[in-house]
Amino acid sequence: VTQAMKETNKLVKDRKSGNSKSSSSSSGSEKPKRTGSGSGGSKAAVVTLDETNFDALVVEGGEHWLVEFYAPWCGHCKNLAPEWEEAAKQLKGSGVRLGAIDATQNERLASEFGVKGYPTIKLFSAGRKNKNKAQDYNGPREAKGIVEYALQTLDAAGVPPAMHEITSQKLFTEKCAESICVVMFVPHILDSGAKGREGYLSMLADVAKSMRGKPLSFMWTEAGAQGALEDSLDVNTNYPTISVLSVEKKASATMRISWSAKNLKSFVGGVIAGTEKILPLRGNVPDVATVTKWDGKDGELPVEEPLDLDNL
Repeated sequence: VTQAMKETNKLVKDRKSGNSKSSSSSSGSEKPKRTGSGSGGSKAAVVTLDETNFDALVVEGGEHWLVEFYAPWCGHCKNLAPEWEEAAKQLKGSGVRLGAIDATQNERLASEFGVKGYPTIKLFSAGRKNKNKAQDYNGPREAKGIVEYALQTLDAAGVPPAMHEITSQKLFTEKCAESICVVMFVPHILDSGAKGREGYLSMLADVAKSMRGKPLSFMWTEAGAQGALEDSLDVNTNYPTISVLSVEKKASATMRISWSAKNLKSFVGGVIAGTEKILPLRGNVPDVATVTKWDGKDGELPVEEPLDLDNL
């Protein structure tokens, strides 16, 4: 077992248990950490909501939300705060967002949703435009139980797993810097067509869905679009294929077995379990190229200019 494999396996276990370097050590006696911005721009994983941003983010945003209504003086809220923050960290990239509302400062919202005690937690399911259909959450108040419930409700709501085409360095860094990144390399659109590509993406979505709750980000790119990344991961123009990359540990594994849904799940699961061989990258993780996002259509051959015989 290589040192890179040991380190990567430890990274996965740490991410699952919340023992990452960035994890806070909040105790139950501390005041809840309610410093996140409404846009999610703060380091806090929990988004601070209020009457100015609630409708735009929760009601009209189309995302899956668990929202806590709290009071600053509430002892149970103080105990929940570090668990709520930890759950938000573990759910990052899963499709579930966690928010917190100071009910004493946003009485209209608290009244609208029938909040009578603290903390009160509501589920606002993805795609549900009628905010009055919010469901009460009465489950565990520990991070593990909150995460399990959130992922179950994602499946119940039919929310597809998050997958992103690699189109920019910013996106790649955002998704892969703090997670284990699963990257699928699909054939060129002229080779597969839109229908073929959709089939590959559907297979990746099945893998992502089966591994919800694990510290994984799922991305994909077209053959040749990210040449430096392909070289670094030793793809060898073998399309379709899939690689698992730890940017933090500069280690990766690329699938060598035949392409099938069963083998995809087996390979990714094997990397997470430590049974697949993981090797250090040759050098640093390369920068990715900026490319145009796929429009969902079949590819078109470039139109060649007619030959001008007069200039021969």
